[in-house]
Parts: sequence; C-alpha cells; structure tokens
Amino acid sequence: MEVVTKEQLVFDVIKVLTVIETDSDVDEIFRKGGFKQSYEMLCTLVKENSLPDEILDRLKGIYTHIIMQNQKPLRAYAKLFLNDENPIEVAAAKEIIAEEIIDDGKPIKYKLPKHYGKNKIMADIEANNGVITELDRAMLALNDLRNVYCKLKRRCVKEKKLDIKKLTDTDYRDIVAVIKTIEKKMADILKK
Repeated sequence: MEVVTKEQLVFDVIKVLTVIETDSDVDEIFRKGGFKQSYEMLCTLVKENSLPDEILDRLKGIYTHIIMQNQKPLRAYAKLFLNDENPIEVAAAKEIIAEEIIDDGKPIKYKLPKHYGKNKIMADIEANNGVITELDRAMLALNDLRNVYCKLKRRCVKEKKLDIKKLTDTDYRDIVAVIKTIEKKMADILKK
C-alpha cells in the first residue's frame, strides 16, 4: 500500500481562505499584509477567477509556510478534504487528522469513538450504497463477539456472586478453549 503524505493535499484557494478565516492567529498574519476584504468577497473573486495576483501570492505563502508547517492549521485544512472526490486526497486528509499532535509538550492522539455499534456500521453500509466491505463484515462480527462476551461475563459474575449454577464445568472449559483459540488465531493480526 502506498504511503500517504501531507504533500498529496493540493493547494485549494477556497480551503486556504476557510482555514485563515477560522484561525485567528493565521487571520492576523494574513491581515498584516493590508488585506481588508471580507472572506466572502475573496471567495467570490476566486469563483469568478478574478482574484488579484498579490492576494493569491500571499495565500500561497501562508499555505506553504504556515498551514503546511503547523499542526493546528494543517489538521483544519485536511478536514476540508474529507468529502472530496479524489481518494488520494481523502486518504491523505484522514492520515493527517489521525496523526499524533503535541499540545503543551504532551502527545494527544486523535480520539476514536468509544463505541461503534451495529447501527453505526449499518448506517455506513447504507451510505456506501449498500456495499458491504470486508471491514464492515469484520466489525459486525466483532460486535457479535462483544455481545456474546457481555452475556457470558454477566452470567459468570451472577454465578460467582449469587451462587447460582446454570453452567457446568464443561461449559467453563469450552469458554476457556474458545478464548485460547481466538487468541492463537488473532496473535499475528494483533501484532500489526
């Protein structure tokens, strides 16, 4: 699989203007160039292909030296590519957003959702025109495994605390054997 880098994000004037507008520090830098126009007006000029070269050069400089060199504006810029058509740009954006960032000397990782259940997976499949990928299949199977785990754990805790015996010693051995089989089968996958 090809390595995705931030350089695969293309320079997009509208997206650069969006980042500048939403980041007060970058906005301040841009305005130091003496540009007073509203961002709405600048976007209109871009769409009409009549943006002055002076402003375009200023935007390219901010893109190269500020947005691409600093994590906060880079991540904001990358998020604007998530819904684009180009799969390489989308992959680069996702990679940048998921990267570890540093805040006050402490690493902060992109926060994944705590729970990604069946409803969310089914919504993703529906959004993908009903196409079920192997990842979707794996996630649905993991959801089923989690449900089985929760039921068995609850039952074992109930038997331990309430001294109710519904499962036999053979059932307990089967649970252990299945878990050992899963651990052996998944050992290589978990190392990745």
